[in-house]
Amino acid sequence: MTAAVFLTFSLSLFLDLFFRSRGILSVFTPFCIFYYTVVLNWKTALVLAIAAAIPAAVFAGSAWPFDLLTYPAVAGLSLWNRRRTGPAGPSLRRHLLCGSLIPILIFGPKALTSSFDTLLAFLAWLPPLCVLSAVLLPTVLYLLDLSAEKLGLPLYGDAVRKRENPPL
Repeated sequence: MTAAVFLTFSLSLFLDLFFRSRGILSVFTPFCIFYYTVVLNWKTALVLAIAAAIPAAVFAGSAWPFDLLTYPAVAGLSLWNRRRTGPAGPSLRRHLLCGSLIPILIFGPKALTSSFDTLLAFLAWLPPLCVLSAVLLPTVLYLLDLSAEKLGLPLYGDAVRKRENPPL
């Protein structure tokens, strides 16, 4: 299980850094944090979020390491989503909402500390980025669940249902 988590975070961090170095905003690592906060416990997910935020902040070359705060905030958003989910399982509407909030959490603080032109450019790109992220979050969660099922690892949907209907 540890190897699968390490591989997933390494690949997502590589994709994030690759896309960000080309000027494309990417949120694959926060999606993995969102997933593993539910599958694993919140303490492990918090350690994973900080461990992923350190190289993201260092290799992105940002002046302010906001990733150290925003990645754990995504874990908090995932916990909020899990607590609000009903016994039928995670709802698509709630995942769409969380997916649209993740880019605001990740890139908002960086844009607020940038120049006025950068802030305006961020505000112009924010609606399409939120829509794309809202659509991608359930897709990435499904793909991560699909690969976890093939490897015999705990699943996102099962973790949510288990929390709602504890064994007797």
